[in-house]
Amino acid sequence: QSSFAATSRLADLRENSFEEREGWLNIGIAGHKSANIGAGLLANKIIDASSAKAVYPVPLLLDIPSSVVITVDQPDLDYCEEAAYEMEAFGFWSAVSNHTFLELIQIYKLISDNPEHPVNQLDPNSLEQLVANHCDKVERVVLNLQSLVREVNEIYRLPDECEKLQGKVRLSITQQHQLKRLCQRFLALGLGKKLTEIIDEVPHTGKQLIQNLELELLSETRIK
Repeated sequence: QSSFAATSRLADLRENSFEEREGWLNIGIAGHKSANIGAGLLANKIIDASSAKAVYPVPLLLDIPSSVVITVDQPDLDYCEEAAYEMEAFGFWSAVSNHTFLELIQIYKLISDNPEHPVNQLDPNSLEQLVANHCDKVERVVLNLQSLVREVNEIYRLPDECEKLQGKVRLSITQQHQLKRLCQRFLALGLGKKLTEIIDEVPHTGKQLIQNLELELLSETRIK
């Protein structure tokens, strides 16, 4: 719950109705039934132990081993499943999945304990070195995630005119979504110049703006 609340708060603070989508990476320690201490794993499935709900991340790098990750409320000393056990991944995923595309959410776990070296015998002083040993791999994940973010945002890029229109009038959340869809439609039809003209003639209310855009689209797409 604390992971969900903290991540939700951060996601809310960063969200903007016209802001580009962001990548999200959760890095943390985990125990594992069979993986060696010091291994690094990308999550390919996250299970919430308390509810049995599951989500399915898409690992970004195929040459980095992947694993099922089970989020538990308390440290698990049994390591029953062939999976990584930790306490935050499901909450993190649940919080940011409403703010970005699922492909842009990655979970990377550093194995700190296993049945031969259980979590209750974990030496906190060893964790700093564990993290340091993974800097290169973490950097690769970050760089690849940044590249994917740029590709996705280019695909879904809105014309600059949309932000200018939003800055001219007060819009409800619903109207903001309507404006996005209408601007995308204008762009798809090659009507970017029309948007520029509408900015100069922008009405005084959000409702009037949406109506004018819809009427302009109807006029441009009507069979003549």
